[in-house]
Order: sequence, then C-alpha cells, then structure tokens
Amino acid sequence: MRAAPLPDAPVKRPSAAAAVWAGVFAYLVAVALLIAVAVGTYGFFKVTDVGYYWKVSDRIALGLRPYVDFPFEYPPLASLFIRLPRYAAALGVAAQYPYVFAAEMLALGAGAAIAVGLAAARVWSGPARLVPPLAFAAGTLACGAIVANRFDTALALTIAVALLLVVRQRHVAAGAVLGAGFALKLIPVLLLPLAVLSARRRWAVVAAFCVAAAAPFLPYIGAPYLAGFVRFHAERPLQFESVLATPFLLAHALGVMQVGIATTFGSQALVAPGADLLASLSAPAGLAAIAATYVVVLRRPACLRPENVALPMLAVLLAFLTFGKVLSPQFLVWCLPPAALLVPRYPRLSALLLVVAVLTQIEFPGLFYRLIALDPLAIGVVTLRNVGIAAAWATALVNLWRLPPATRPSEDQGDVTTAARSRTAPSCFGR
Repeated sequence: MRAAPLPDAPVKRPSAAAAVWAGVFAYLVAVALLIAVAVGTYGFFKVTDVGYYWKVSDRIALGLRPYVDFPFEYPPLASLFIRLPRYAAALGVAAQYPYVFAAEMLALGAGAAIAVGLAAARVWSGPARLVPPLAFAAGTLACGAIVANRFDTALALTIAVALLLVVRQRHVAAGAVLGAGFALKLIPVLLLPLAVLSARRRWAVVAAFCVAAAAPFLPYIGAPYLAGFVRFHAERPLQFESVLATPFLLAHALGVMQVGIATTFGSQALVAPGADLLASLSAPAGLAAIAATYVVVLRRPACLRPENVALPMLAVLLAFLTFGKVLSPQFLVWCLPPAALLVPRYPRLSALLLVVAVLTQIEFPGLFYRLIALDPLAIGVVTLRNVGIAAAWATALVNLWRLPPATRPSEDQGDVTTAARSRTAPSCFGR
C-alpha cells in the first residue's frame, strides 16, 4: 500500500515587518552611498539653502519672530524644521548646523521609508511587498544630496504618511496630515481631493485639513510679513530649470534666440522675449493640468482604491512639476513615496522617474554653474530631464485612463491583498 504524499510546505512570504526592515536597511545603505558620491564628486553642501536656514535659525534664537520681525519665504511649519538643529547647541555642536540639519532630514527620510514599507505591506502581498521600500531607497540614492541639504524631505515624509493613511482608509487623519503639509510648503493642498473623494465622511476630511493647515498660522495673524511669502512666490519669474523654460534654452543652444540668466528671488530666472508671459500663464496651465488629472480620476473611480491611489497622487505632483514656473531640483523628492509604491504594477513609469532623478543629480549641482553659463551640455541634460518629467506625467495620465471605468474591479488586479475584498466591496469612490 502506497503512502499518501506529504502536503507541500507552506511558502513563507515576507511579512509587513520584513518589508519595513528591508526598506530601512536599504535606505541606510543608500544614504551611505549618496554621501560617498556627493563628498567625492560635487560636494555635499555645494549650492544649498542650508546657509539661509542657518541664518533664519540664528534670528529665531535671538528672539526674533518670522513674519513679525523679518520676512520668511516659507509657511510657518517650515521654521520648526529649520530651528530644530539649534537645539543641538546643548550638546556643543551649534557650529555644525549644516551637519545636524542634514542628519535631521535623513532621519525624516527614514520615516518616509518606513511609511512606504507599511503602505507596501498593506497593498501588495508576497515578494512584491519588498519592492516599494527598496525602490524608495534607490530613488533616494538617485536624488543625491538634495534629500539632506533641503527641507523638502520633510514634505516627502508628509506625503508618504498621507499616502499610507489613505491606503489604510484613515481619510480624516490623512486630511490632517495634508493640512500640516500645507503649513509646511503649501503643495499638499493639491492632494486633498484624493483623500476627500476616497472618504465616506468627506466634510470631516476637509475640516481636519483646515484645522491642521490653519493652526500654525494663527500666532502670526496680522503680522506685517505674513502675506509676504505668498506674494514672494506669486511674483517669481520663470525659473531657468523649469519645464516651461526648456524651449528657450534649446533655442539659445541652437542659435535661434539669445537668452540671459538673472539671479532674483533666490534663484536664477530666464530672461528672454515671452518668458514673463509664459510665467504668468503657468498658474492657469498648471491648474488646468491638475484639473484634467482629477477629471480622469472622476471618470475612473477604480483609481481611488487603496492599491491604485498612489497613481493619481503621483500624476497630480507631476502635473505641478510640468507646468510650474519654478522647478527646483529638490521638488523631485516629493514624488519618491508614490512612485516607489507603484513599482510592482508600473515599473516603466517608476524607472522613468528614476532616470529623471539621476539626470537631476548630474545637472545639480555638478553642471549647475555651466547651466547658468548656458553651456550646451548642461542644457542638453536639463532638456532630457524635463522631457522625462513631462513624459512621466503623460504616462501616469494614460495609466489612469486605462483603469476600469466601472465600479466593479478589473480582471487584472495583480498581486494585491485588497483584490479579494474588492470583488464584493463597492469602489472606493464615495467610500
């Protein structure tokens, strides 16, 4: 009599903790590599805003208040991250502000890596859940030193946590986090509709956002310089690294048009016929692009499901980058969390953004001064980068449109843990 075959041993799949720890370890390795690359090539603090942050922290340490006693070009919550390194004075390292600030930003980046790992564990199952946290580490390395010498990593953390909360269907909390992000750098307000449309209690999401966004402003109501930071950004001219400036740079490189570069508003502006007009049109063009993205979201309710919501989030951010009159290199850091979470399903889109990040690191700060001198090589690198950003936005929009328009789930949901639930549950639209 033949013995019955033994049952197959269960396949051990990565746990949520494994995804988080793998992401943190990969992030630390990426940080070590980017420090080595930056120090060994272009310089870790070359062309950085840390000097401005240091100056602001010195003023606050003297008892002066932003908006009240001196102008400050960012929303109020930014001053918290700028002055935190001053507390290291108790440890006798006050003179090392740049290094303490960099350590602060890298620690916040680790928090974003953890949030991405937790979101991946919620959305994906099997080995796929390890991919997003590893991709986030790769994106950090591709971005280079700007993740540490700008405070935009704090905004990336805000976006990563908001994404995690939306994935976990904690929409009111996501609204509050986006509100805090607004008080940090305004941009997260563009993502608020995603949290609202995904929620059942939509007014609660809006209320949470408004409270969190308004609270940091309250101590400065009536301050003489409070409106100054909004006016500062509204009046900025066309920045020479922006996507909209690319045709002017190419025309100059080809000898069709002569353009100039002027340093103003803390950055370099393009001086050319039509540049001011294009700068004035950037806001309506950007709003139209973001509105078009949300029209697709409304037509494709499936994109609001937890396994898909990173895609419209990334599309909205890319729309802003494509049509904004200012495109500072550190803005790409905002895209890391949603782009990383999308890798298992949209590897080509994420790979394109990885190339964009690498091109940005090559241009800034390595070729930055050559770009100011309108060197053809630097113009070529920036042109490729900007074409990549526009192509990534278009690709994200096309992928959104390809999602199923009906409320029933598509037949190719992929390896996601929510697929089984979505067969019987209604769409997240209106949830």
